[in-house]
Amino acid sequence: MKIKGGYVPKITINNQFGDIFETSRKKITPEEKIEKIKKPASPPVVEIPISVVPKNILFLCPLIDEDNRLNLYFTHLFDREDVGIARTFQEVADQMSAYDVLHIQYDEELYNDKELIQFIETLKNKYNINIFITINTLISKKTQFYQYLSRICHVVVNNSIPARFNQNINFIEPGCIKLNVPFQSKRNDRIATFGFSTSIKNTESLGMIANELDVEIDVYSPNEHAKSYSRVNIINDYISTEELLEKISQYRLLLFLRRNSSYLSASHSVRLAFNCRVPIVCQSSPYFGDLAQVVKVASYEDIPKIVNDLFLDESQYHETIAKQEDFLEQHTVDEAFKQHLLLYERVLRQ
Repeated sequence: MKIKGGYVPKITINNQFGDIFETSRKKITPEEKIEKIKKPASPPVVEIPISVVPKNILFLCPLIDEDNRLNLYFTHLFDREDVGIARTFQEVADQMSAYDVLHIQYDEELYNDKELIQFIETLKNKYNINIFITINTLISKKTQFYQYLSRICHVVVNNSIPARFNQNINFIEPGCIKLNVPFQSKRNDRIATFGFSTSIKNTESLGMIANELDVEIDVYSPNEHAKSYSRVNIINDYISTEELLEKISQYRLLLFLRRNSSYLSASHSVRLAFNCRVPIVCQSSPYFGDLAQVVKVASYEDIPKIVNDLFLDESQYHETIAKQEDFLEQHTVDEAFKQHLLLYERVLRQ
């Protein structure tokens, strides 16, 4: 199948296999798009006996093209030269006779759930194939849908909470992308945060925290409609990830807020920020719950006290940084990739 030209929206595949699909918002040629999908040419190197690794794994990811049409990109996990694009699930199904495993990247906004269920059930009835589906964000109103999915395929999530209550759901810690961010020996006395500013992220409450702490808070957000508040400065310049991390590594502390909501996921922003070697404080929320032993987690009311303690207690300040660095070293993309391969192998042996 031909790859047509268009826009490739941002996609990171939950960091579990590295960035299989590189990111770009500029218009590119079909040849450039194919090359972006092919890189890196091979998955991370992991120490797993080759005899236990399934050879034929197809990875499926949804992307929207410039005409707002759904494309289903698929690639062989161990052979990035084998790249294809489908418009329908049936076109993907036509490829499946050669594969033992299909891994689907779920997207709440892009997939039609009914069509997805029909696709999975058709494959299971027609082929002897194991199907895995990664759900990055769980929504409470879709609990029945997730439960049904867990009965017909192997569900993978990146937050440990759902896996505690459903033995058919598999938790795999998302791999942290490790980047070489220059160490800043001198830092300013400001606080920073980054990411899209939404009501769920409780951005408007930063102003009250800034006033209570008598400190400026800078918010790096690509959201052009984000509002500034008292002592809260919105910086919506479009910069690369490397530039962003270098900038926020100059701050005294990083702060992430999140209201308790019906959405459950894992914070990739916090994991990315571990590269900056700056202590991180998060608002109490299931969203940050799996990092409670790594970062400082506090209720909204207690955040000013926790921040003050870190500012005044140098040993606690550096101890928090050390915990974050240890987590970054232990939970790599390679380790997440290894855990996926072991999951495939365990299922195939059943």
